Amino acid sequence: MTVPEVNIRKLRHEDLVKYHKLSDDEVWNVGMDVYEKMFEISPDGFYCAENKETKEVVSFCGGVDIGDKRAVIVSFITEPKLRGQGIGSKVIKKILEHYEGYEIIVNSAVGREPMYERFGMAKFLYQTNQLICRPKSLEKQAISFNIFPLENIEDIYPLDEAVTGSDRKQILKWFFETSDKSFFSKNEQGEIDGYTMVRKTPLGISLSPCYARSENALRGLIEKVISIYPNSDAQICLPIDNKDSLKILEQYFFVKISSCCFPKDAPEDLTVSLPNTWLGSKQDLKFEKSSVISILDFHFGVC
Repeated sequence: MTVPEVNIRKLRHEDLVKYHKLSDDEVWNVGMDVYEKMFEISPDGFYCAENKETKEVVSFCGGVDIGDKRAVIVSFITEPKLRGQGIGSKVIKKILEHYEGYEIIVNSAVGREPMYERFGMAKFLYQTNQLICRPKSLEKQAISFNIFPLENIEDIYPLDEAVTGSDRKQILKWFFETSDKSFFSKNEQGEIDGYTMVRKTPLGISLSPCYARSENALRGLIEKVISIYPNSDAQICLPIDNKDSLKILEQYFFVKISSCCFPKDAPEDLTVSLPNTWLGSKQDLKFEKSSVISILDFHFGVC
């Protein structure tokens, strides 16, 4: 196949429909509202490749400015028939030029790390498992756990910043306003020690995010979610190092960690969970991994 000549240009709002369709075809499970929000935050940080002859847009990539001279590379995708021909590389190079001098962070599917390393994102930050979890029958409610509807987003800002080490008020407010439901937990001292936001997705629901500083907080939040969404598969983005939380989640959900190793009683149609690697161009990233049950899309500003 002849490689088409392309123009690399800034993304326009009307391009988002095709951008979203390409990612939907790959079952990325990212809603159109997320693309709209990312583009709103950094309209100058998104680029695409346009076929010079047909004017068809064939490759996309975005860079979201999350403050403190940091940007997250998001949703890098090219038409399947044109992959491996250098078109996508031209798009991502344009984004790196736009964010020259920034720390660049990317969420890489396992196996694609060498590609991002070639662009300077060679520093390992952490890995997550993109868990697809199907609820088991909830035998009893944890009535003693202090779980409450989250009505004021400002209530959880101190906990979020303590866990993530980042000020994410802007993006958290949006996730809160667009979530289906949100909850928080309190410990015996009356302190907020966990929260979660539940979003509707094509697969069911997504916990974006879910943080818990104690086992009681985690169990209470999960039981609350399952009681409201008993028939919905839940997408949970769990740091691989957080093995204790995985053991607790497996008490409440069927989870396929790989295609060859999963519980014998797991439903056959349950989607296999896949790992992802977060890479950066500069410094290490420190946060409370043990408290992170489901990282928010694009950890820092968009985890």
